[in-house]
Amino acid sequence: MTTQQLVDRITTLEQELVQIKTLLQTLSTTPLSTDEPWWQKVAGTFPDDEATAIAEQLGQEWRKNYQDDFELQ
Repeated sequence: MTTQQLVDRITTLEQELVQIKTLLQTLSTTPLSTDEPWWQKVAGTFPDDEATAIAEQLGQEWRKNYQDDFELQ
């Protein structure tokens, strides 16, 4: 590939990336760039999900087993 062909290809890729970002922002209810962590956006959005229920149960068990270790004296 010549230098000009590479420049042309990079220009095309940059334009396509702008189009993709614009499309994603249009489809998304929240902007792509935000200070909010991703996990806060999805927290609580899986109320009937089996994996979420298992994760909650394991978290409760862990907290119960180790609560004495973390109690302040």
